[in-house]
Amino acid sequence: MAYDLKSREIVDGTESTWVKESPFAFSVENPDYSKSAFTGMTRRHWLDAAKFLVDGIFQHVNGLDDPILMPKQNEITYPQPNDPHHRFMSAEFEGLARTFMVASPLIVENPDVESNGIKLRDYYAWMILQATDPKSPRYWGRITDFTRETGRMQYQQTVEGGALVICLMNSREQIWDRYTDTERKQVADLISDYAHNLTIGANWRMFNVLMLTFLKLNGFEIDELALRDHLQHMISTYAGDGWYLDDTNYDFYNPWGFHFYLPIWCRWYGYEHEPEIAALIEKRNREFVSTWPRFFSRDAKQLMWGRSLIYRFAASTAFGAHFLMKDPVLDPGHARRIASGNMLQFLTREEMYINGLPCLGYYGPFEPLVQFYSCAASPFWLAKIFVALTLPADSPFWTAEENEGFWPGLGDRTETVELEAPGMQVVNHGRTGTTELRTGKVFLHDTYYNQLQFNPDFLLEPELPEGTNAASYSIREKDMGHNFRIPLNFNFNKFEDGVLYRQQNT
Repeated sequence: MAYDLKSREIVDGTESTWVKESPFAFSVENPDYSKSAFTGMTRRHWLDAAKFLVDGIFQHVNGLDDPILMPKQNEITYPQPNDPHHRFMSAEFEGLARTFMVASPLIVENPDVESNGIKLRDYYAWMILQATDPKSPRYWGRITDFTRETGRMQYQQTVEGGALVICLMNSREQIWDRYTDTERKQVADLISDYAHNLTIGANWRMFNVLMLTFLKLNGFEIDELALRDHLQHMISTYAGDGWYLDDTNYDFYNPWGFHFYLPIWCRWYGYEHEPEIAALIEKRNREFVSTWPRFFSRDAKQLMWGRSLIYRFAASTAFGAHFLMKDPVLDPGHARRIASGNMLQFLTREEMYINGLPCLGYYGPFEPLVQFYSCAASPFWLAKIFVALTLPADSPFWTAEENEGFWPGLGDRTETVELEAPGMQVVNHGRTGTTELRTGKVFLHDTYYNQLQFNPDFLLEPELPEGTNAASYSIREKDMGHNFRIPLNFNFNKFEDGVLYRQQNT
């Protein structure tokens, strides 16, 4: 798990310098193949993986007052030079909150854990206080003030506020409970501003739910109607077969969003105070995890499908989060085998790291995957997978022996699962161990969504300048001289005799 800071290749001398550490990749030290026959990874190795990522982060931090400002990798990401101040502060917020999701399990496991000579508990506790203090240069700022200055819209601070309260709850004894009453009120005041302000009518509402719930559980006043409205809206987006519609999309925001936040909310609050809603959430979660293992190949590789793919193995978040539910139904040995294998799919590849950090790409840097809402710290949304480390060491997720679930029973056969609610057909090929996804409900022009099929062994190809794509139909009207066009969306018609019927609109 070591890396050599003396061996560097400087590609460019600008602010967006990419520094390739070599060698720099995670390896499983002393694997336990008796417990984990396929990956060798146990809970201890997951902690090793988290520490590996934290050490990559903290090579850029030299003291308690240094913010986590990751080197900018390309011109697409925010903040742009002429952006308002709040965009620069939200990038700092991402750096702190998303890496806190990696660090908090380590802090809980060992409150004295250090990286680069810095005690992690002290660092995050201190930086949170600095970032919530209006007199500090590290102050993240209030959405109320942003709205007054730049207009009414959504702000990235809402997203990161959701991550922050998850980490504060997980490490409550080590950080939150050690604050004075005055310090807790300072942090809560800023969280309250984020929680009670404008959000987006999609997965973002869950950030408000978690922040409001955090405040309520810690004795702070909230708008109860706002909490219930956000929660009811989230519940109303359910389509069926375990899937929620996120704005207009079906994608990885189900496993790393809905089926991450909602089980956490049930554990914090729902089971005790809203048992009917919690029971509904659990029922839908069971439906989702009953087929989610089908979306991975036999060796646990994920599909390259949908937006935000720089979050990578966050796709396996739902496996650990499922065991936060009261009555989990998923085979824990298969769940851990997929999650561990999915993590190793990326962490073990040297090309994934730039400046010791996960790059903006997939295996290596790949600009077509980078969205406008990304910054250098954004890939650390992959840290959601470490929700599994909040499970006790005697959880079945950790104690069960790894297995391959349904795959051995397939033999050389091919098996198809049809999900009518999201309009998906998932095909598992026993002979090759690969998986195909065919989508039937796509409401936007985007090759991340409207390719003819998705397969873990064939990586995404971007749309070419002339409008063609090797994995999509490309249409040009005869004799009109137009460039090719890829269909704008798919409409689902039916499943019949193992065939997915869909209509493509241009």
